[in-house]
Amino acid sequence: MNLRNFENQINDTILMRGFDYYKSGNIISLEYENHEWVAEVEGSYDYTVTAKLTDSDDITNTYCNCPYDMGVYCKHQVAVFYALKKDNQRNKTEKKPDNTKFDEVINKLDKQTLIKIILDITNGNSRIKYERVEQLCLEGERSCTDRGFVHAFKEYRYNLYEKTMDIAKQTTLAIELLLIGKKNYYHKLKELCNEHEWQEILNNILNVLSEKDPGKIYLDIVLNENLKSRLMDYCNGNIYLIKTYYPKLLPEYSAEIGEMFVVQIFDSEKRASSRSGYRNVCDWIRHYKKVSGNVAADAIKKELLLRNARRPAFVDELNKL
Repeated sequence: MNLRNFENQINDTILMRGFDYYKSGNIISLEYENHEWVAEVEGSYDYTVTAKLTDSDDITNTYCNCPYDMGVYCKHQVAVFYALKKDNQRNKTEKKPDNTKFDEVINKLDKQTLIKIILDITNGNSRIKYERVEQLCLEGERSCTDRGFVHAFKEYRYNLYEKTMDIAKQTTLAIELLLIGKKNYYHKLKELCNEHEWQEILNNILNVLSEKDPGKIYLDIVLNENLKSRLMDYCNGNIYLIKTYYPKLLPEYSAEIGEMFVVQIFDSEKRASSRSGYRNVCDWIRHYKKVSGNVAADAIKKELLLRNARRPAFVDELNKL
């Protein structure tokens, strides 16, 4: 599949939704790193999309971590395809350290040129006047209407604080960046804190994320920190995820998990109208058996056999259990 004609190979509904995401500005960031394009796309949660392209724009590999499984490509990937297709001046080479001695020319540069330099800062040994750079980044954050550009200014300001080893400013800004969805700052922030500081900051961050609509970044942190109580609360609000995360919640929450599986089994039964749907019900029962045991699972199976005796395909799948 090629960027020039990918529309011909994707479902029209997904294509339309992806184009809407692209036009609505749901792509938070799009960067080229480690020989592939990496994008953050805002949806029900923030999702990561990757895409590898050849020099002739063939899409050789692409992935999205959203739960969509009804087709090969999701709307988040399509949005990124449109963004890549639009960008006719993509730079497909990794950024290299800029060793220019900025302090020799900085006073000769106008504001727009200097901002461009800021956005090209790498880990090189540039002797930039840090106060001026910080001021310009803050001005950019205040004045820009493009969210992705604002986020870029914040991240380059964080790089500045790393260079100057300003731990206090790094901590404050890392929290801010984490709360706007930049999940890589979770590890950076944790490394900046001692154990006591981290527990206080962690709880504050999770409380804020929980109140504002917890998404994938909240879940990632909870999983990394092995916070079973928060994970159980999250699964209660997103019950379809219990199949994925229940092993991390055992044995403490066995009873609650069993009840959630029963709800999902019978909800899936109501929606099932084809063999794939029947298999989905049976898959829930298999996991339920691991949580609640053979006797409980067999009782569910028998009830379903009685209720669906006139659905031979369903009976066939149940008898395979």
